[in-house]
Amino acid sequence: MVIMPELSETFNRLERDPQGGSQYLIEVLETFLMPFLLVLDEVLDKRLLRTLLQCLVAQRTGVLSARL
Repeated sequence: MVIMPELSETFNRLERDPQGGSQYLIEVLETFLMPFLLVLDEVLDKRLLRTLLQCLVAQRTGVLSARL
């Protein structure tokens, strides 16, 4: 499976540099969600979409903080 080496490198990056690794995960999350966000952008209020994205980032960084 192609995803596993990337995942392993991501966790290695988190161990070496938690702040940089967290930022990297946020970038990966945004890239992954971008097609979905573009569709939602057409039908939802911008404030709601911004809140959704902020919640996802907060959720991700909260999980990372708890794990570290």
